[in-house]
Amino acid sequence: MKNDTRSERKINHKRFFALIAVLVIISMIVFFYDRGVSVAPTTALEQSAGSGKSISKSTREEIALIIKRPDGRVSTRRMSSVPSDTTAFDLFALGDIDIEYEDYSFGKLVTSIDGVAQGGEEDKYWIWYINGSLATVGADGYIVQPGDEITWKYEKNIYK
Repeated sequence: MKNDTRSERKINHKRFFALIAVLVIISMIVFFYDRGVSVAPTTALEQSAGSGKSISKSTREEIALIIKRPDGRVSTRRMSSVPSDTTAFDLFALGDIDIEYEDYSFGKLVTSIDGVAQGGEEDKYWIWYINGSLATVGADGYIVQPGDEITWKYEKNIYK
């Protein structure tokens, strides 16, 4: 009977160590999954802007660039692979959208999108939003996050 108990213990020990080995392997897979460095293909941002940014890791979720024009048309560009250090301003180049802007000490101010310039008699400007909330930073100072919706609206100057 002692031999039966010893063989049962050996079987239980083997099962225990097998279970531990499986848990260690699963833990390593979970820990190291998506932590490696991946190199994305050259983007429109690098080609058109010649920014020289290094691409370290691409986001997996889409980022949406939405432009609400004064004539009521809305255009949406969804981008699924952008460099991890892409700013909201960089999305214009990635989306192949013509813009004009001015540099200030606080950053870049977008003055025209697809030929629609700010100001004029209507005193309207291009104002941008992050996930539906008015942005509190310049577009060139905000690093987009996976799932972001960046919306540009042609609106009355809200700061006057």
